[in-house]
Amino acid sequence: MPQHPMRHAMRKKLDRAPVHLGERRGRQLAARMKEEAAVQAGDAVHPRRDAGDVVRGNNHGHALSQVLDEVVEKFHRRPLQDHYEYLFVDGVSVRIRLVGAVRRRMVLCAYGITKTGKRELIDFMITKAEGEDTWKGFLLDLQRRGLKGQALGMVTSDGGAGLAKALAFVWPRARHQRCWVHKLRNLSNKLKASQQACLAEARDIYQLSHNEREAIARFRAWRSKWKTQAPAAVACLDKDIDSLFHFFQAPEKLWKRVRSTNVIERLFVEVRRRIRTMCAFTTRQSCERILYSVFNHMNTYWDKRPL
Repeated sequence: MPQHPMRHAMRKKLDRAPVHLGERRGRQLAARMKEEAAVQAGDAVHPRRDAGDVVRGNNHGHALSQVLDEVVEKFHRRPLQDHYEYLFVDGVSVRIRLVGAVRRRMVLCAYGITKTGKRELIDFMITKAEGEDTWKGFLLDLQRRGLKGQALGMVTSDGGAGLAKALAFVWPRARHQRCWVHKLRNLSNKLKASQQACLAEARDIYQLSHNEREAIARFRAWRSKWKTQAPAAVACLDKDIDSLFHFFQAPEKLWKRVRSTNVIERLFVEVRRRIRTMCAFTTRQSCERILYSVFNHMNTYWDKRPL
């Protein structure tokens, strides 16, 4: 059976990789190329596993893909424990080749921290767009599978109106913490290049405060100083200020973690590293496999490293 041309090209590179490099660097490059070859074939590989185990021909690759698809499906349908105290939700854009064209899709993600400090990437869902309906469908699926929200104290997300409405519908009693990183990005878009001091002082509102009362006082002083020079930026922060200080009700050691959705964005840095040789995922299934493999790897790593 003839080899897939991309797989054949990558295998030729594998054969040549160590020739012009030092032994250690050659092994690293060869392992990286093997992983890339597996990714090009649509096979998700554990980040620390030698991808040579799966690059053994089209028949084996196809069989492995089928097995992985079943594993991913079980992951999406597994029952969930209702033990998350902090929940983080965010949507990240990916590019997938669909019907002969590269199209953008959103990956909705949920990450949680339990009362015992265990961290877990709970699930993800690929959708056409990010809105109230898609978020509500994703969150209701988590609720149906067991995440009722009885222990849920706070949910952190960006400032999307659709997501905020979905959260209020599914878990109305949980405090909604707006992500400070997203808010500062919005603030930056409303400032001139010469007004970066306004942005730095806005960051100090929460970074230098020791409690909510002190943060509110800093915000009021910041608002008085900048309301004339940067009215749009002040209005941007002022309208959501009541949902930006909930993180102070968490233990101080968790403040930095629960005031933003950075953990999900860092996760997708790893995902993009996995597909750096491609402009897009080759299929929706390959996207699902690779996302699952990264989620699974991080959950295994965190399992023995509670906060």
